[in-house]
Amino acid sequence: MLQLGGQRLWERMYIYVTAGISVDGIPIVGSSKHSMVSRSTDRPLQYKQDATSRAMHKRVSFLQESHGRRGGGEGDPIHRTGVKRLSALYMLPYWQDLLIRHVLDPMHCEKNIYENVMKKIWGVRDTLKARLDLKEANIRPHLHPLPGRKHGYVVLPTAPYVLSKEEKAKFIDIIRNLKTPINYAGQLAKCIASDGDLKGLKSHDYHVLMQQLFPLCVRILLDRDTRVAIMRLSRVFVQLCVKSIDPSSMEQLLKYTAETLCKLEKVFPPSFFDVMSHLPIHLVQQLDICGPVHTRWMYPIERYLKRLKGYVRQRAKPEESMARGYTIEEALGFCTEYMQDCELTRRRIWDDEEEVGAKNEVVEGTCRYRLLTSELRARIHEFVLTNAEPLQSYRE
Repeated sequence: MLQLGGQRLWERMYIYVTAGISVDGIPIVGSSKHSMVSRSTDRPLQYKQDATSRAMHKRVSFLQESHGRRGGGEGDPIHRTGVKRLSALYMLPYWQDLLIRHVLDPMHCEKNIYENVMKKIWGVRDTLKARLDLKEANIRPHLHPLPGRKHGYVVLPTAPYVLSKEEKAKFIDIIRNLKTPINYAGQLAKCIASDGDLKGLKSHDYHVLMQQLFPLCVRILLDRDTRVAIMRLSRVFVQLCVKSIDPSSMEQLLKYTAETLCKLEKVFPPSFFDVMSHLPIHLVQQLDICGPVHTRWMYPIERYLKRLKGYVRQRAKPEESMARGYTIEEALGFCTEYMQDCELTRRRIWDDEEEVGAKNEVVEGTCRYRLLTSELRARIHEFVLTNAEPLQSYRE
């Protein structure tokens, strides 16, 4: 299912509307009557119940009056909404008044959108069917498939949003030569293949790639429109993941996100816009209603699930192993609070005053053997003699 027509989210005051610019030949005449936001004097964004929700609740009454018979006819209130299934949650009396019915996870949304953009600019999803969609919609004739020299063959013109062979080599070279702090991200150099496919990455690696590394890589690649659209998309996710938000800036962020999606719609083909590519608009609305994303995204949940998975010792009974391991760790954690003279082999669970290091670093993993050269060893020796505190009296 495609989610097109992002220009419906714009209002008449948007710069593209006032300039009279169209997207693929479709003029932008103003905001849609189905817009989910409206202005208010006491709050920057005032949310209202959308028409689809009202139609769903009317259908509940319709089905109850018809004694449960199957709907879908002309008398069905959601006959024209495109909704074919109705969740049982809509039968709750308060469900229609909820501003947020289903919370979207920014972690998985960011990961899926990055993969979609990556496969599109790498040409993996720039297939013949995607070009035939352009031809069927009668837009961008310079990208329509052309007949080949042989019978039955077609030629796909070079798209401006697909990296060339030289640009792909530059992109891979930037990722492989990148130096990041310890435990800042995964080993990206070993995870990227020659075809641009990233394998073995965690969700946090996609988070770092989307917000920091991806704009750095495309700043010297692609054409200007594609490059600007991708950078704006990365900036949207940076604004979504802030730790503190300003309610007065939510309206501006919503406009910026809508304009970014429309720029993407002008650059990429319709096959790019699946349901996931449309979700940044709703992530902004949830940011305004629910607050910062750090209180509701899946990163702490995923880390805790990994911790529970480590408790499993008997694969035939994983639930019992998790419960037993959790009970043992909780008991040991409480016991260490009353054992002051013992030597701890790991940090206490509730000890907030423990010093973790000079710069709050946490050393993890095993060490690696490294053969020091004589020059490097002399520099380390000089640094210790110059800065070590026990040698302060000798230096004076």
